[in-house]
Amino acid sequence: MRQGTIFLLGLIFLLLLAAPVNDTTMQLAEEDNGINNSRDFSTSYTSHATISINGDAAFASAGFPGYGNSTHPYIIEGYFIESSSECIRIQSTTVYYVIRDCYISSPSFSANYGIILLSAPNGAVEDTYIENHDTGMVSRLSNPTTVVNVTVVGAASRGIYFWDSDNSVVNNSNLISCDIGIDSFSSVNSVIFNNTVIDSISRGISASSSTDSMILNNSINTSWDYGIYVASSDGTCIAYNTVTDCIEMQCIRIANSENIELFGNYVEMNEISLENSPNAIIENNTVINSGFFITGSGLTNWLHSVSGNTVNGLQFGYFNNTSNLEIDLAQYGQLIFANCSNITAKDGAFSNTGCGVEVGYCDNVTIRNITIIDAYDRGLHGVFGYLSDFCTIDDVTIGNYTNGVSCFYCDNATITQSTFLDNYNGIKIENSEDYEVSGNEVNSCENDGIYLDTATNATVIGNQVYDTNDYAFNIFTVSESNITGNF
Repeated sequence: MRQGTIFLLGLIFLLLLAAPVNDTTMQLAEEDNGINNSRDFSTSYTSHATISINGDAAFASAGFPGYGNSTHPYIIEGYFIESSSECIRIQSTTVYYVIRDCYISSPSFSANYGIILLSAPNGAVEDTYIENHDTGMVSRLSNPTTVVNVTVVGAASRGIYFWDSDNSVVNNSNLISCDIGIDSFSSVNSVIFNNTVIDSISRGISASSSTDSMILNNSINTSWDYGIYVASSDGTCIAYNTVTDCIEMQCIRIANSENIELFGNYVEMNEISLENSPNAIIENNTVINSGFFITGSGLTNWLHSVSGNTVNGLQFGYFNNTSNLEIDLAQYGQLIFANCSNITAKDGAFSNTGCGVEVGYCDNVTIRNITIIDAYDRGLHGVFGYLSDFCTIDDVTIGNYTNGVSCFYCDNATITQSTFLDNYNGIKIENSEDYEVSGNEVNSCENDGIYLDTATNATVIGNQVYDTNDYAFNIFTVSESNITGNF
């Protein structure tokens, strides 16, 4: 773990101890099972028209208490505001202000923001409930902004949105049935911690172009796509989050981001993936009913510092820059090889991993007498090979994956005497030369039994392919090859 992160984590945990909790807001979040337009609210709220503040002087002229400094900010507090337009808009200010203990709603669904802070730094939104708006609240060009104990329900776009708002914080908040729960875009040093996100559509928490951010100790349950999505955000720390039940995509996806720190997360039912994201630290993560997936064009994207992780209760086997090794599979829940040579992995079984074995930038890797079955949910690849030569897959059984075996740019590969059952595609090979596919049984594929694209000097003989919904053999741009004796 990097030294700066250790200090920041200590600071965050101190903040966690001091984080306020509003019983009314928390009760509303816990009781909510969807969007409820007829919710009762506390009589302590005072009905109020929409609020628009433009410039520092507008706070005092509107009669809001405070002096606009850090110890006595202007306070907008205790209001019930119901409008199909923006309920609270603050813009072009420099003073300190707090929106506290408000209830923001609309008579019917509104395409507007509930709260918008535009070029209005030094603001805070606390203990507030927002519903029936396209985006619950947005902070744009308003750094820093602090959001504490805010609940947003049913936002068709984003629950809480930081946009060009550096050094902003969202803590102890609840996002329910939003398309994206919390979104940080182009907001450096964002801190997103101790939040709960339930039933999101696209992403539970998203950070894009938000370098050096922290996503810490959040709970994300049931996202149709991604639980946590990080893109183009170098130096981001993702730690101690619980992410479960991501239906279509990854629980944690990291793309095009360098120097990521990923540790202490609990992930269940979909994988942790890194794509084109070099030099990550991956420590002490727990993955259940899935695994890790690492890929990218360029060797550096496969090379990381990895330790202490488990997949389905067994050690995550990540090997890089290793040669002349025979692997005992009994202790591993998944294997990834990066820049390795002369490796043999044999005699074992993997179950319910997103990808059983990955091989990238390797040569002479042999995978023999292994069973890889995803009985829980259809995984992506049973075995995945990328830019790896002279590799062998022999006497392997793979079932219920999108691709039983996928090989891209893998010359001189051998796939032989193996069985592929109930996959979408049985064997898929692209942009590879001088390989052999022989003596395999491919059964009950939803799409293609054997798919070959862009190959020279391939040998495909003696394979049995049956009960496929599309093509037994789907072959494109294959030259100088021997494809005979298959049925």
